[in-house]
Amino acid sequence: MIWRLLLILIIAAQPVSAWAQAAERKVALIIANGAYAHAGRLSNPTNDARIVAQSARSAGFATVTLSQNLTLTDFQRALRDFRAQAQGAKVAMVYYAGHGIEGGGKNWLIPVDATLSSDLDLPYEAIDLDRVMEAMSGAQVRMVVLDACRNNPFGRSWRSGSRAVNRGLGQVDVDDVLVIYAAAPGQTASDGTGGNSPFATSLARRLTQPDLPIQLLGGAVRDDVLQSTGGEQRPFVSASITGTPVYLVRGAGAPPPAQATAPPAPAVSSETLDALAWQGALGANTASAFAEYKRQFPQGRFASLADENIARLNRPTPETQSAQRPTRASPDGQVLASASLPDPSEDEPGGLRQLFPNSSTQLIQPGRLADLSLQQLRIARNEIFARHGFVFQSPELRAHFGRYRWYRPVPGSVRLSPIEQQNVQLLRRAEQARGGAGN
Repeated sequence: MIWRLLLILIIAAQPVSAWAQAAERKVALIIANGAYAHAGRLSNPTNDARIVAQSARSAGFATVTLSQNLTLTDFQRALRDFRAQAQGAKVAMVYYAGHGIEGGGKNWLIPVDATLSSDLDLPYEAIDLDRVMEAMSGAQVRMVVLDACRNNPFGRSWRSGSRAVNRGLGQVDVDDVLVIYAAAPGQTASDGTGGNSPFATSLARRLTQPDLPIQLLGGAVRDDVLQSTGGEQRPFVSASITGTPVYLVRGAGAPPPAQATAPPAPAVSSETLDALAWQGALGANTASAFAEYKRQFPQGRFASLADENIARLNRPTPETQSAQRPTRASPDGQVLASASLPDPSEDEPGGLRQLFPNSSTQLIQPGRLADLSLQQLRIARNEIFARHGFVFQSPELRAHFGRYRWYRPVPGSVRLSPIEQQNVQLLRRAEQARGGAGN
């Protein structure tokens, strides 16, 4: 009886903050794979993983495990150990830097000893991303950061015409998880010039930012990387987690976290609600989602961007495109009369065909560029400018587009639509990757 009384007194003497800290426990597994035996070696993962691990420790993660150059067996062991650490945690984070590909509808993280002589070897030599999700299943909030190269270094030896494997990782459709990709599909993540990539640099800085909800972490990193790379690299966020703000670091004046037994309704500022609603609209990426954001926040910070996205998603199909053409701009920036773009279905003499007749209204899929020559990539990029009557200085381009009946040179600058701008950037990067000037 006395021992029971002492035990009760000891438990009662524990400070309330100890229980709150247990409820707020955060754990992280940081993986850097760069020393590949049968694929291109990567120099940045080790450097990037170190600064992310240090930042996680500074952000108050109770356990931060940094693992480098994992073989398949090591990778499996690391996930098994992390599963025990994540059980009951408030937040569990996995950061992975290395090779990653999509195959057979699944995402795969590649150990350093993988040979992958065929796409059929993926289940035996690579780590299914679903297994990573399972390792964090015991945590309340799961976060996966994929700082993975969006290419397939093994694919050249695989059977021709295989549809099993795409260029990069695919979108994750799992509830209660936040996934942040270093680059959007079709893009290559930049290594940067200072020893760390722009993505890892931003992530390390944002992890320790006080009062930044985890729901807004991906968007903040995305904005940083877009700015630092001049729009060349666009991180991608897939979120399906609670709308109640979750903070990795609270400010000095912030109240202590509520106890898990009877949490009061959190006080959320209107600015935070605005940002969270916008993040949800971006994740859905539908006209109705952006319209719902406008209904809730008609004067919100992102109201004008919502209007732009609604207009983009409601853009007419090619059959009705003539009613809404991109505008032309004079050299001084003044908008002139609306330009009538050529009909891609127009018959041309001598069997002339545009390489991408719909590249002014539809995004080009990166996979369609694989079989094009450097010269064809250049022509495809300049097709977009030619439709607006751009006056080419190159005699070769003038002669090429001069054969088309729809080409009408008009002096002055042109204004490209957002879709056209993205297609021009995609084609220019493809040219530069093959040694072209891209101009």
